[in-house]
Amino acid sequence: MSDKRVRTICFLCGALFVVALCYATSNAQAGRRLPASSEATFPADAPSQTQTPQTQQRTGDAVKTQPSLMTCRCLERAGEFEQVEDAASAASGETSYWRNQLSTPATILSKPPAVYTKQARRHSTAGVVLVRVVLAATGRVTRVEVLKGLPDGLTENAISAACRIKFKPAMKDDRPVAQQVVAEYTFKIYDSPFFLPR
Repeated sequence: MSDKRVRTICFLCGALFVVALCYATSNAQAGRRLPASSEATFPADAPSQTQTPQTQQRTGDAVKTQPSLMTCRCLERAGEFEQVEDAASAASGETSYWRNQLSTPATILSKPPAVYTKQARRHSTAGVVLVRVVLAATGRVTRVEVLKGLPDGLTENAISAACRIKFKPAMKDDRPVAQQVVAEYTFKIYDSPFFLPR
């Protein structure tokens, strides 16, 4: 390899490093994180029934009691769902509990990420989709209720991802029962192949 080619390659590598460093620095100064396109998190479960509404609001748990914008029933095939009129028609007939009502809460084994759509990327759509998920005693997700959605197919992709959650069922009085959890899917548009960790 000639000296001129080696110098050119070194120059290009250095230029890419400088561009990546400037990008990471500008995002750090803007106070933004640079995660993957979507990530699922599970906020703390609802407080005990003895707490007042003011306490629920302060601890951020009021989201569990807010009405859903859309209710879906998860189908047998992984990730597929259908929208239903209300939560009652999507219910499997079993009572679902919050974490504080259980002797052993459900153990999440895998939380598939939600896919960012081309349409959302084209429109620079970003934000959070909040869903209330019923983890049934049978070991599969039966119902997903949308508490906060996003356009451009992101809500639907979050529902599909929630339907694919794998878990070990919750236990109450030595028997498996259904548990409700709230899952949060965050969609961000500023992914970069030049990201340098801070």
